[in-house]
Amino acid sequence: AKDEPADDFESAFGGGGKKTAAAPKAEAAPAEASKPKSVYIPPAAGAAQAEVKTSLETSDVMEVVLSNKAALANCVQEQKKREPGISGKLVMRWTIQTSGRTSNVSVVSEEFKGTYLAGCIGGLIKTWSFPRHKVQGDPVSFPFKF
Repeated sequence: AKDEPADDFESAFGGGGKKTAAAPKAEAAPAEASKPKSVYIPPAAGAAQAEVKTSLETSDVMEVVLSNKAALANCVQEQKKREPGISGKLVMRWTIQTSGRTSNVSVVSEEFKGTYLAGCIGGLIKTWSFPRHKVQGDPVSFPFKF
């Protein structure tokens, strides 16, 4: 009686010392060994030039900004700790290189130059990565309202 549950388990899930359970596994091994030869391996990221956009759209910029919303909110919270009640619109400008990296990050809003908020958001923008594209666009001016 003790062998019956083990036999049921072995017949359902394999294993055990039975020769019949081991035979299908031995037959399956050569078939499985040949499968990896036909597996599709995608090209390395960024290698496919066909997927590179001609130029960036406003929606591409918005997508990256919105994906960093939590980090931007942290910058605003820290500024408000330093200056309670502060609010306004901080306009930042940056260039997006064809590689997707940012450069020439600057503060447009005179009243916020030199503030913690401008430095914090500027630091974030320098780390952002935008989609690769072929044609260099004009610098982006973006308002951050808080």
